[in-house]
Amino acid sequence: MDELRHEQSRAELLLDLMTHDLTGINQEVLSTIEVLLFSPELPEALENLLRESMHEVERGSNLISNVKKLWQIARKAPRLVRSDLGETLFAAKEAVESAYSHKEMQLTTNLETGQYYVTADEYLFEIIKNLLQNAMKFDSKNRVKIEVEVETIPHTPFLKMQVKDFGPGIFAESKSAIFDQLSQKPPHPRGLGLGLTLAKHVLENYGGYIRVEDRVEGQPDKGANFILLLRLSKIGTIRSKKEGGLQ
Repeated sequence: MDELRHEQSRAELLLDLMTHDLTGINQEVLSTIEVLLFSPELPEALENLLRESMHEVERGSNLISNVKKLWQIARKAPRLVRSDLGETLFAAKEAVESAYSHKEMQLTTNLETGQYYVTADEYLFEIIKNLLQNAMKFDSKNRVKIEVEVETIPHTPFLKMQVKDFGPGIFAESKSAIFDQLSQKPPHPRGLGLGLTLAKHVLENYGGYIRVEDRVEGQPDKGANFILLLRLSKIGTIRSKKEGGLQ
C-alpha cells in the first residue's frame, strides 16, 4: 500500500511538472502571436493564419488543463457548495467572449442571477464555458447564436439546463462518443478534446448528467442541444435583469 501511495505521489508530481512547463511554453507562444497580431501592416491572410494558430495553442492549453482536472477528480471527492447558476453562466459568457473577441456571441436565456442555486463545485464554470466555447469555435458565422434555457423538474430536486447552438451539429453515431474521448481510437474528428469527458465525470459526481440531442429533432445539421441535469439547491430572489431573456 505504501508503494502504491508512493507511485501515485510520483505520478502526481510528474503531472504537475509537465502541466506547469507546457502551460508556460504555450503562454509564451500565445504572447508572441498576440504581439504579431497588433502589427499595423499585417496581411489579412497572415492574420487569419495567426488566429488559427492561436486557437490551436489555446486548445492545447485546455487539453493540458483538462487532463490535470480529470486526474484530480479521480483522486478525491468533490467539495460541493451552493452556486448561483446565473452568475456562473454570465461569468463563462464573459470569459468566452474575451477569448473569441473577433466574433459576436448572441446569447439569449431565461436565466438570471440570483434565480437558481445548484449544488456544484468550481468545475461547473468550466463545463458551461466549454459548451459556449465549442459553440463559438464550430459555428463558422461571425455572429454566433446560442440559447440557454433553464427549468425546474416538478417533484424532483433537479434542474434542467439546455444549451442550444446553431452550428454544424453532432451526428447520431458520435453523440455518445463525445463524452468518452479517452476510449476513442482515434478521437472524435471534430476535435472536442476532453472538455465533454470532463463534464460527464463532474456532473456524475454531482448526481446529475449531460447528454446531447439535435436542436431540431431529426436534423443534426441544424445544431446541437446539450442537456444538463443539475441538483437544485435553492430557488432564490432574482437580483438583476440580464439582457436577452427568452420570452
